Amino acid sequence: MNNSEQIPELTKLFNEFQIQVQIQKPSNLIEFAAEYFTKLANKKTPLNQDENKNIYDDEKFSSEEENYEDDVMEDEMSTIKRMQSSQVPRKSIICEPFDPSSIDNETFEKNRKIFPKTPKQMDKIAEIMKTIFIFNCLEEEQIEKVMQSMFLMEVLQGDVVIKENDPGNNFYIVDYGKFTAANKMKTVLERYDGEGFFGELALLYNCPRAATVTADTDGGLWAIDRITFRQLILKSAYQKRQRFLEFIKSFSILNELSPYDQCNLADALKTKIVTNERIICEGETGDRMYFIEEGEALVTVLNKDGVEEEKNRLHSGDYFGEVALLAKIPRIASVYAVGTIKLAELDVNSYNRLMGPCIDRMRSNFTNYQTQLKTILTKNQFQELFHDLITNQEPIST
Repeated sequence: MNNSEQIPELTKLFNEFQIQVQIQKPSNLIEFAAEYFTKLANKKTPLNQDENKNIYDDEKFSSEEENYEDDVMEDEMSTIKRMQSSQVPRKSIICEPFDPSSIDNETFEKNRKIFPKTPKQMDKIAEIMKTIFIFNCLEEEQIEKVMQSMFLMEVLQGDVVIKENDPGNNFYIVDYGKFTAANKMKTVLERYDGEGFFGELALLYNCPRAATVTADTDGGLWAIDRITFRQLILKSAYQKRQRFLEFIKSFSILNELSPYDQCNLADALKTKIVTNERIICEGETGDRMYFIEEGEALVTVLNKDGVEEEKNRLHSGDYFGEVALLAKIPRIASVYAVGTIKLAELDVNSYNRLMGPCIDRMRSNFTNYQTQLKTILTKNQFQELFHDLITNQEPIST
C-alpha cells in the first residue's frame, strides 16, 4: 500500500503500539504484541486501568480524564533509559486515549490561576524553558501563559517532593537547591543541582510516579499543575503535530518515512516566519533545512563579479537548504523571503536522525534532484560539489 493511502485507524493503532514498545522495551516482542492486542480486543480499555485510575474525578474539566498519546521524545527517552539502567523492573506505563481537541478552552481560561512574579523571575523562567524540550512546541502567547501559571514551591532539606507510585499532580522545574531522584531500591537515578526538571512522565502518560525525589538542601521549585500542563502543553503539542502531519502529506518525498517517523518529524519541525529578510546565506555553514508552508522565496547566486543574480523562485510545497546537509558543504545559494513567508524549519540533528529514507531517495532519484539543482548551479559547480554523491549514479547529462 502506498504511504499516501494509509488507513487513519491503522496508523493510529500502529503509533500506539510503537509507543508502548519504546517505553516498555519488552524482551520478547511477539509475546508482548500478542498480549497487547489481545487485551485491546477483549477489553477495549487501557491495560492496568485500576492502577492508572485518574484521581481528579471531581475536576470540572471532564476531558482531563484522558491522556495524550505523545511519542517518546528523545530527551524523555534518555530519562527512561537511565531508569532502565538500574536493572530494577519498572511498572508498565500505559497511555490512555486522549483527545485534546475536546478540552473546553473557555472553561479552562475562566478557572486558570495566575501567580504574580517579578520581571527578574519571569526572565529566569523564560531562559530555563528554552532548554526544556517539552516547551519547544509553544508559541510566545502560550509560553507567557505557562509562566503566569507557574507557582514557586519552597522546600526544606529532607522534604519529599514526589513519591514513587503516587499519582502525578505537578511538573517541576528546579529554581535553586539540590535534589535526588531514586527508586524504591535506593538506586539513584538522577541528581539536580540548581537546574533541571522532573515529574513530566506521570503527566504525559497518566501513570504513577516512577521515582521518589527528595530535597538534599533547602530549595525552590517552579511548579505547574496537572490540568494546566495538559491544557497548555499537551494540547499545543497535539495541535502542532496534527497540523504538521497534514503539511507533511503535501511533500511526496516525505512519504518515504514510516508513520512513526512522520510523527517524530512533525514534532521536530518548528514554525519560522520571515518578512523581506534573508533566510540562508551563500557560503555559510548549513545547520537546518526549510519547507515552505506559505509565501514565496527568492533564490540568488553570486556571479563572477560578486553580484547576486536571481536563479529561482520557490513557493508553498517547495523546500530548500537540504543541499548543504546532504553534501556537507557550505550553502550554495542565498534565499530571501519575498514579503512574508511561513516556513517549517528542521535542524540538522533532527534531519540526520529522521530523514534517512528521504536522503536515500534524494540520492537514488538523482534525475529529479539534478533538475532542481541545475537552476542554481553551473555544470562545473554541480560536478565538483556533488562528485562524492554521484559516484555510483548514472553519468550526469548536461
